[in-house]
Amino acid sequence: MLRANTIATRFAVCRRQFAIARGKKQERKIIDYQTHMQILGPNLANSYVLFRAARYVDPLLKMSIKESSEKGNFKMLDICHHFTAGFKAFFSDMNYRGCDELRSSCGGAGIAKASGIVTAWEEYATFPTFEGVNVLLY
Repeated sequence: MLRANTIATRFAVCRRQFAIARGKKQERKIIDYQTHMQILGPNLANSYVLFRAARYVDPLLKMSIKESSEKGNFKMLDICHHFTAGFKAFFSDMNYRGCDELRSSCGGAGIAKASGIVTAWEEYATFPTFEGVNVLLY
């Protein structure tokens, strides 16, 4: 999602649309519109939430793997399973919806493969249904 945010933000900084004032030829950057920032801002914040949460659970997973492989202790497996199943459901849905919103915020360029955002969107489109439907995982 950070990649999709980067692409959408770069697009918003470069793309201009609608004249600043009547009779003027100069157009405003679309990032200057509040409605566009209402798409970019929350999705950027969600990207960092995903990143930080993944960094929280990573040491738990590593500890669980170490405990189970070295000591045969599988106590942490249950908690890690709950975390990862819940994260998968919530984050894959958040990621897919965010990438789709960011893709559509790029207008026609959001459909072009060359933009790079379509690749991210296609990559995440199947995640909410992989390995179990999110409704059940929630």
